[in-house]
Amino acid sequence: QINDLLSGNTIGDAHIQNVLKTNHLNVYNIENFLRTTFIATSNSKSKLIDFCNYFLENLTKLNYLHFKNIKNVPDFGEYIEALAQNENEGRVNIMVKYLPEKNEYHAVFFPKLYSRPTIYFQDENKRVILGMAIKEALGNIMTCRQQDYENVISHPEIIKNAYSDTSLPKKTLVELIEKLKKFE
Repeated sequence: QINDLLSGNTIGDAHIQNVLKTNHLNVYNIENFLRTTFIATSNSKSKLIDFCNYFLENLTKLNYLHFKNIKNVPDFGEYIEALAQNENEGRVNIMVKYLPEKNEYHAVFFPKLYSRPTIYFQDENKRVILGMAIKEALGNIMTCRQQDYENVISHPEIIKNAYSDTSLPKKTLVELIEKLKKFE
């Protein structure tokens, strides 16, 4: 799907919006893709690494500002006992790929509010165990229980809602886009 979108095709209502264009870097936001998605392409490995660091730095700052008092989710920056440290990395899934035939690097960012959709926290008879990690961000929904698989197959809106629940809120998305436009 990402390659199709980069080639100028649409996927349903999804389409690419150009966020930033320089000599060695293009950054896009995919609109109407069910989940918040950014793509950075570059023929310069160092330029892409610089952008990745810039992206993560700005996302982390926005996470500290906005990700508080969300039901069932610890505030961003809180202490994580299992890691024995405060949460300090932006909430995001990232896929990086090198295309040797084009001498081009692609980084796809799926910034998120958190990893577990609302349905994960429902009562046992309504619960669907889903974690929105990189596989799910790339469109491969994984379930570990047969009942969850059957529920998702018979109610595809569960997936749409899971993406909506875990994606960046519109206000945070707009702020992030404005910050990304300032990358040099």
